[in-house]
Amino acid sequence: MRRFSLYRRGRVFYVQFWNQQARCYASGISTRQLTRNAALATVATWQTSGIEPRATSVEDLLSADTAIRYLRGAALTYQDARRIVEELDERGLLRSPDDPSSESLVSFLTRFWDYEHSPYVADLHSHKHAIGRRHCYDMTRCVENHWKPFFADRALGSISKTANNVLTAGTVALNWAHGEQIIPTNPGKDLRKYGSQETTATRGVLTVEEARSMLSLEWSDERFRVATLVAMTTGLRAGEIAALRVEDIAEDRLYVRHAWSNQDGLKSTKTGTERVVPLLPSVRRELKKLAQQNPHGESAPRWCFWSTVRADRPVDPKAFGDAFRRMLPRIYLNDEQMGDAELLARQREQWNERGVVFHSSRHLFATRLSAQLDERTARTATGHATREMFEHYARHHDEQTFQEVAKVTRQAFGFLSA
Repeated sequence: MRRFSLYRRGRVFYVQFWNQQARCYASGISTRQLTRNAALATVATWQTSGIEPRATSVEDLLSADTAIRYLRGAALTYQDARRIVEELDERGLLRSPDDPSSESLVSFLTRFWDYEHSPYVADLHSHKHAIGRRHCYDMTRCVENHWKPFFADRALGSISKTANNVLTAGTVALNWAHGEQIIPTNPGKDLRKYGSQETTATRGVLTVEEARSMLSLEWSDERFRVATLVAMTTGLRAGEIAALRVEDIAEDRLYVRHAWSNQDGLKSTKTGTERVVPLLPSVRRELKKLAQQNPHGESAPRWCFWSTVRADRPVDPKAFGDAFRRMLPRIYLNDEQMGDAELLARQREQWNERGVVFHSSRHLFATRLSAQLDERTARTATGHATREMFEHYARHHDEQTFQEVAKVTRQAFGFLSA
């Protein structure tokens, strides 16, 4: 049996390919040729390179033809038809290639979190909302590492269902797509974040004795000891500490105007607002002394926590956490004990179980203040925008509030700066 049959309809030649499974010829396809020889040449090309304009292979064409013939003769129920439609929708075959929802989900998410070209980022900026390069970078890595392996080439419009950064990378984008009417419903609307040890358990906090002991130790780099001291006595975040400059230091207070990340550089604080926090005299002296050791000269930015390699940026905020983690075992182990690998490993495991990290210094500040201040005032001091994020902080609204916090700070943290 011939693999195809040519026939003329009007002046144009059509081809029907033989469907071995159905034992008949498939529906005719126009070759758009006016002579038999030209039509034969077109068919030969299609058999090797695929049928234009979509380069569909003859085998795929015949598979589709078989499926259509089966559907025409099958005794289907409503449930059968629904399953077929769902399968076609799942494969993105119910939408036109020109439909925005036909774009693959991974492609859409990658483009969505592209800081330079994202319409979402541009939309935020146009409404004076902050979003950082580092956040977009983290979301892009989540898409690459977690969404792409699972969803592969699935179309955006085919996603009907879908822990925390991974969900955020997709659900924020899907919500935006729904708001822009790219997709009719938001499939991520009711998705809830997964719990984790970090999000459900209370962050570990050093005791007063442990904090005092840690700050009395000899650190390999004075910048990291002072950063820990600042975190404990002011509640600043690591990025906010790194961003401190000499001009942010006043007589009795710190002006928390910026944060630093290696991706965004100098940016606004996490809540997008500036705040003022009390500064103990001894901590102010330590900060000023450290800033004077900046080796990059007067023409460079006057970072308090300067980088040793680049004048235009401060130290990497992540270095605070690394140094803090290295010092934790020394609170309870002497130099000889630190050389015992097994003993050191047990100490590190105990600190891990307690969940104590550099950010715990900020929690120590919040805990000490919250014991003596009302919630609103304590939230004001620490810079947390919501009650849920507190047990903690928001913004200084007036001098009276500032003085109230300053008084309690002197009472609560004088032991760290004596």
